[in-house]
Amino acid sequence: MFDQPVSAYNVNVSYEIHEKTLWIMTQNQPFVSIGLPIYNAERLVRRAIDTLLAQDYPNFELIICDNNSTDDTWNICQEYQSNDSRIRLYRNSTNIGASANFERVFSLATGEYFVWTAHDDWWEPTFISKCVAKLQAHPDSPLCHVLHVEVDEVAGESRAINYPVDLENPSVWQRTYNLLTAWPMPNVYIYGIFRREMLNSLMPVVNITGGDTVLLLKAVQLGVIVGVDETLHKYSVGRRGRGLRLYIQQFAPNISQWRTLTWDWQLFFILAKLSQTGAPNLRSRLSGISAAASLVHRYTGWPLSIKMILNILYILMPESLASGLRRWLDNHSRVEKMLMRLIKNQRALAK
Repeated sequence: MFDQPVSAYNVNVSYEIHEKTLWIMTQNQPFVSIGLPIYNAERLVRRAIDTLLAQDYPNFELIICDNNSTDDTWNICQEYQSNDSRIRLYRNSTNIGASANFERVFSLATGEYFVWTAHDDWWEPTFISKCVAKLQAHPDSPLCHVLHVEVDEVAGESRAINYPVDLENPSVWQRTYNLLTAWPMPNVYIYGIFRREMLNSLMPVVNITGGDTVLLLKAVQLGVIVGVDETLHKYSVGRRGRGLRLYIQQFAPNISQWRTLTWDWQLFFILAKLSQTGAPNLRSRLSGISAAASLVHRYTGWPLSIKMILNILYILMPESLASGLRRWLDNHSRVEKMLMRLIKNQRALAK
């Protein structure tokens, strides 16, 4: 299924020597693996790679896995790889879906720490160094997050995502509940830096809407989540989660679109079960289930909303019409903005 890597590390022996040299040069600084899964990212991937390579932390590898893009993404990545030996470049021979590609970059990682990144995001130069320092000071923590700025490049809007969420609470259940009730969404924490061994115990990522939140809930149940109180990550939302499931084929290309209608129920049952971990009493258990239902609604519009109706209408369309709708919306940002307003209004009613 996978092509061979195109990188400076094609020869295993030379890679091992290079890695050992890095360890010596950096005097035992932890080795960080950055995973960048990408697909048809030619418009923004240069900005992402530039800000990752500009990190002031010296000891990292950047693992890029192209999910069989059909645009110029692969050529752009080859250009970067030829100029920087820290980049390990791979390409899938077929589109394996977004979740599987996220898992693949993790499976290729060799560092003590690991971070997922996105092609349309960008980072301050101190992002890695400050997170690593925090994790070194808290050896039992599985994850370090930072403050974020959410940028909607379609609407031309941005806002700080400074969730007042206590994830260092000593109570497992309280940390779980706090994450479930983070408004508007807790999934941005997936772009923090993990201890790779701890993250490995949480894999694989559940291949449903909200699978990243499921992984995060498991992480908070492993230990306290520490944070850097600085805005070091710009999180782009302009082409993510627009409410319509316009990217089902990218997310899960081998799954029937009808089957995706069961994802909302699967997500609720998984979150409800996780919400009970460490619950001290019946009131806490009921609060956890209520929080799980509310989060599923914010993600999917379940059980009935404008967002849910749009999802179902899209799934009912023949693929010929659906692909045309995708292209049409990409070229008509005003309509997309209108749909986003409808979806945001629905979320406001749920608050």
